[in-house]
Amino acid sequence: MKLLRSFGYAFQGLWRCINYERNMRIHIVAALYVLVFSLFFDLTATQYGVLFVLIGLVMALELINTALEAAGNAITTKRDPNIKILKDTAAGAVLIFAIAALAVAAVFFWDGQGFCRMYAFFVGQPLYLLLLGLGTALSLFFIAVSPVQLAEKIRKKK
Repeated sequence: MKLLRSFGYAFQGLWRCINYERNMRIHIVAALYVLVFSLFFDLTATQYGVLFVLIGLVMALELINTALEAAGNAITTKRDPNIKILKDTAAGAVLIFAIAALAVAAVFFWDGQGFCRMYAFFVGQPLYLLLLGLGTALSLFFIAVSPVQLAEKIRKKK
């Protein structure tokens, strides 16, 4: 029973981060686009494994960053140079790893034929191009407005 409870706590932490941290929503959207667009490239199983690990690590670092920020806020609400260092360096760690992940992805996707296949697919399938545009709009909305914020706005209107 304790094991199930610990998983529940982990999912609560993840859900909280998704709802209140815009950067986590950015990472989620970026990961989804990378995985969908990867289908147009001839990636090996190893490359997919590396992509999954990188995506997981970027998101895990974002969770740790959020936890450290919350700990800093719990220690003091006043401006403290040490808390600023804590928050800034944790955010910097996420940034460095995200840039490294982006560099690996650039190497994996450095294939003109993959981009040609993607272009041909979307030009040849106008419905999918429309869905891509709609998905992009929804992704931007998801990034800008968290599910909790949206639910609160809807509740206030009632």
